[in-house]
Amino acid sequence: MASPTLANIIAAIRAMIPNITSTQYSDANVTICLEQALRRLNRDKPRKVTALVTGDGGNFYQATTVLTSWVEDWSIIEKVIQNSPTIANEEEINHLNRRGFEVYHDGTNEQIRFDKSFGSSDTVTVTYTAKHTVNGVDGETADTIPSKYENAVEFLTATIVCYALAAQAAGNIDSALPGDLIDWRSKNREYTNQGKTFEGQYEKELGMSEVVAAGVARNDFEPTLSGGAARMTHRR
Repeated sequence: MASPTLANIIAAIRAMIPNITSTQYSDANVTICLEQALRRLNRDKPRKVTALVTGDGGNFYQATTVLTSWVEDWSIIEKVIQNSPTIANEEEINHLNRRGFEVYHDGTNEQIRFDKSFGSSDTVTVTYTAKHTVNGVDGETADTIPSKYENAVEFLTATIVCYALAAQAAGNIDSALPGDLIDWRSKNREYTNQGKTFEGQYEKELGMSEVVAAGVARNDFEPTLSGGAARMTHRR
C-alpha cells in the first residue's frame, strides 16, 4: 500500500474529530500538529532503511552519499552484512560485528569507517535508521510512512489537535460570559478526554501499552507461629 499523504492525514483527522471546522482549526494548524507527531513517531519507531554500498577500495565512505536517507547527528547503523550473499546460491550471511565499523565526524560530514577495505567487486548491505517523512511537512518532499503506521500517526496527530483545542477552550474560560463559562469548561474536558483516548490508541498501535502486570502473592504470618505459613528458619 502507498504511504499516506498530507491530504490523506488531514482528511482522516477531520473525520476523527468531526466537530471541528477548518475555520476553527485550519489545515495549517493540523499540519503543525502532524509535524510534532512525526517527531515523536521518529523517536518511538524510527524508519528502517537498507542500502547496498559498493566498495571503492577505501575504508571511509561519506554517510549521506552512500546512505541517501541518512540524517546526520540522528541516524544510527543497526547492522552491516559484508559481501552481500547471493540468495540463488544459498550463500551464508556474513555479519560484520560492531567493532568492524564506526561512524566518524570529520568536522564537516559524518563518515562510515570500516575496519577493512572493500573493492569494487564487493557489496556491503547496511541497515540504518531514518526519519518518517510526509511531503509538505517540515520541508520534506517524500511520503515514507509505512501503511502499518498510518493509523498510529493519525491517532497521534489527533491527540495533539485535541490537546491544542483543549488549551484553546481553557484560554476562553477566563474571558467567557457567565452563560458561556460552562460550555467552555465542557469543551476543555471533552477535548482532553478525546486526546487521552487517541493517545492510548496510538500506543496500542505500536505495541507500547502492552505491559504485563507484576504478580502478587499473599500469605498470613503470625508472630506466635500458631497459624499461617512456616517461616524460613522457624518452623511451626
